[in-house]
Amino acid sequence: MRLRISLVRLVLVLWLVPLSVGAEGLALPGLAVGMTRVTPVLWVDRAAGPGQVKAIRTLIAKAEAKVGAEFGGLRAAPLWQVCVTKACDRRNAMTSRAMTLGGLVITVSTKAVNDPATYVHERVHAELHRAEGFSGRRKGLLPTWFDEGLATVISRSVGYPAKQAECRAVAGWTLPETRKAFVALSKSNGKGAGPVYRAAACAVLDWLDTGRTPAEAIGRLRAGRRLP
Repeated sequence: MRLRISLVRLVLVLWLVPLSVGAEGLALPGLAVGMTRVTPVLWVDRAAGPGQVKAIRTLIAKAEAKVGAEFGGLRAAPLWQVCVTKACDRRNAMTSRAMTLGGLVITVSTKAVNDPATYVHERVHAELHRAEGFSGRRKGLLPTWFDEGLATVISRSVGYPAKQAECRAVAGWTLPETRKAFVALSKSNGKGAGPVYRAAACAVLDWLDTGRTPAEAIGRLRAGRRLP
């Protein structure tokens, strides 16, 4: 059974292009190597103790509740893959804090294993990608800046603008439509990915300030309409 699951994961990983951008850029996640299946949708580093597993399950449950409330329910049911040791990170090629592939797989490395905002951020991605679907991805219905911006706004993760002055500092930026453009801008602005997340979040906040909601964003994707 474990071999069959691993083969399915391998096909998915090789077929799907990573659909969210980690702070360090793009990375290909592993296949739950050296992990134990805790629940049907959760694999955790075998080195994790009972207390760590309980804490991870609580973080996931809270992320599910938060995102479900924002979107008016959940449709994605991603597999979670979580490391608590550097050895696990290395075995599973986890170089970013976290990564989401479609609405199917979420990986969380030791860099973010205890960060509630990261769990929420990635769960937002999974729901958006599930709503976008493969057809919507081919059509470019979900620009990377909106994907990352909405995840940042809902989770209040790194890049969330706590003050209006932070948005003024990135006003006028050309927002990245693709993952490639997101990574390129992160490398070229001299300050890393943080300001790119901030510019994206500020643009999404402007969109929400017109009376729109996260639930409306999901509805547009499900209807085959491009965001924003």
